[in-house]
Amino acid sequence: MEKGGKRYDRSTRCTGGGSDAGGDAVASLKYKATATHGAGATAKDNLGSDSNPAVAIAAGTKSKETAAYTPFRNYFYGATAEKPTLNSDYIRSLTKSGKAYAAGTLTINVPAGAQRVVIACIAGKTGVTKVINETAMNADVTSTFTQSSVNVEGAEGYTAVAYNVWVFEPAVPYENAATLKVTLG
Repeated sequence: MEKGGKRYDRSTRCTGGGSDAGGDAVASLKYKATATHGAGATAKDNLGSDSNPAVAIAAGTKSKETAAYTPFRNYFYGATAEKPTLNSDYIRSLTKSGKAYAAGTLTINVPAGAQRVVIACIAGKTGVTKVINETAMNADVTSTFTQSSVNVEGAEGYTAVAYNVWVFEPAVPYENAATLKVTLG
């Protein structure tokens, strides 16, 4: 694309943009700007004559490429004192990852009084492989979570996609704060 004498090359296309972009995002997006220019005027010395040696900007081409912008869907997690309907709005109200899904460990600080703990990862990813309750002598509590599927919208109401959602609802609210270490595979 030409604009103002400069050539702009958009090498790939993605739709949806922004974090939490849609599942139909095709690729990363980069821009490259290239400017071709002629030789600059020869500099003058303080007497008004051409400088010696001659100093001038040489003719040439300059290019600059932006960093890649890759859209992604957040994963969500958290603990709440309420147990509203398990839907897109509720899941998006939890802590968002701010990055694409990757295997690793995350910490959920469960406050006293919490009645629900939730981890939601985009379908197709491994998701939760282990949950350790560090405040209960490092007990493995993975089996206490049930898994379901919920369609979760992207940013700005972008098209919903399936998420695997792991939920634990204790029989009585947490009496004390707890720290859960969640392993994502």
